[in-house]
Amino acid sequence: MIVATNKFDIDEVIKIVKSRGPLLEYVTGITPENYRHIDGIIHNTRYLLYLTILKSKKFTLDEKAWVTETLTKGLHVVGYMDVYINCQELERHVNMDKVRKYYEGDKYGKGS
Repeated sequence: MIVATNKFDIDEVIKIVKSRGPLLEYVTGITPENYRHIDGIIHNTRYLLYLTILKSKKFTLDEKAWVTETLTKGLHVVGYMDVYINCQELERHVNMDKVRKYYEGDKYGKGS
């Protein structure tokens, strides 16, 4: 699945773990700006953060329970859950000029 990043600042997450708004804003904030409109990437990143928190020993059981309710509410994970590709890796493997042309309306990459 495609995620914004697979590296989280756990110390920052510890500070905001008890507040839904800042926690969700953290996920959006670590997502590269040109991918923030893609719900699948945001949701996948929330899911990966959720798993990271569950595996961490830095959070209490109560915090993990609260995070489970908060980060999984309305969550729709897209892609294979055993493979994580971050946005930077994706850009290394894709011709981004063709992607830009596609979004500009050149569906077949032939140019104007």
